[in-house]
Amino acid sequence: MPAFVALLRRHTVLEPPPSPDYKVLRLAEACAVARMSVRTMRRLREAGRGPRVVRLSDRLIGVRHADLHAWLESRVDKMSECDC
Repeated sequence: MPAFVALLRRHTVLEPPPSPDYKVLRLAEACAVARMSVRTMRRLREAGRGPRVVRLSDRLIGVRHADLHAWLESRVDKMSECDC
């Protein structure tokens, strides 16, 4: 085995890939998943009824996939579920 390969093996730390639940979607991507407009999502957030967000920069926010999924699940209308 070449020396540089042995050196790489000793000094490379392999970390498991992050869970897909922690993938951060930009607001427009989260809106596409939820099938709603960005304006509607912003209105819901301003009213305190939107999903949790992650501030990515001063002007950019995102939504973790897990938070979006939990928010969507919380909005399921229990009355519409039937045993048809």
